[in-house]
Amino acid sequence: MPHVYNEEYIDVLRYGLQGRAVKMSDRIKNTTFLSKVLFGGNGVITKDRSIQLKLQKKGRPLGSQSEFGAHADMYDGRTGFEIVDAVFPYYHHQEIVTPEDLEQLRFDEDLLNPYTEEQRAILRLADARDDLQTRIDTDVEVTQAMSILRTGKIAVKGYGEVDFKVPSTCFYNASSNKLSSATDKVSWLRTMCDKAKTSGKLPTMIIAPYSVIAVLLNDSQILTMLDNRRIEQDGLKFEAYNDNLVAYHGKLAIAGYGNLSLLSYDGTYTASNGTETDIFPDKTMLFASERIGNTNYGGIYQSTKVGVSEKVASKGADNIWLDDKQGQPFILHVERQSAPLLSPAQIGGWCFVSNAIA
Repeated sequence: MPHVYNEEYIDVLRYGLQGRAVKMSDRIKNTTFLSKVLFGGNGVITKDRSIQLKLQKKGRPLGSQSEFGAHADMYDGRTGFEIVDAVFPYYHHQEIVTPEDLEQLRFDEDLLNPYTEEQRAILRLADARDDLQTRIDTDVEVTQAMSILRTGKIAVKGYGEVDFKVPSTCFYNASSNKLSSATDKVSWLRTMCDKAKTSGKLPTMIIAPYSVIAVLLNDSQILTMLDNRRIEQDGLKFEAYNDNLVAYHGKLAIAGYGNLSLLSYDGTYTASNGTETDIFPDKTMLFASERIGNTNYGGIYQSTKVGVSEKVASKGADNIWLDDKQGQPFILHVERQSAPLLSPAQIGGWCFVSNAIA
């Protein structure tokens, strides 16, 4: 670090950090499958801290519906919109960078081409910022995606509950009708698909922990309907689902319901009390399609120079400041902010099943 710690130097670091794209680490890829795939639609990005969502609701489809939704516009007339008022949850995490951090970075690199002090500071801040964004993405995955899928609601600190008016058919407790006890498991799957298509859209995937998927894979009727040729070919990855914790087991061709991708998901996250927790709860299943929801972003404050911030519409923003107490080693602080709000694209459109197996 230079001998003079002033506002101009902090501004140089800020602009250098803004010029480096946020990297998606393996940890982010491993923990954000649900939010990126299921809530990957293009939502609103606004400077406001609240939003009024206009969610479409539809009746059940008339007649049969093809895999590609050829009859998706044929409903029983119960159409309309639901207005949902919501506040953007605000996430922010901080990390510090010490002189020891920067010195270590110097020796980790090629000594024939050492970084300048400024470059080392920007690189270390970028690493810290990327880790902070990982924590935010994990928070969104755990607190929003799963909350919407399991309850149709999310809790916003300081505001209360955002209720997306999701119909009760999106949630099913199978304690008295377990998949593991069903003699005709295909018929059981059809029933769950019917519950998931209340928005007029058939599910295209079944997601569950492997312990649940294994029940299907051990059924002779299911195996005769399962097309798993793609995973039997060496080196072939399944489209976007090449996550270490997401495994593709093939497609189930169910007459009248199209081809359903069969996926096992066993991701975990570190809860606030420090314990490792399953993102996808045990004995549960999800019947859904890609992009059943959107990710919206609310207003946050972007530092333009030391002591000055402005409200911006952005997916994320950084703030940097220096703690330089006289006679003490300096400490750089970096803060990552984001205000993401996941929301269904329509009222309903999935079925979350609990107690699917014994």
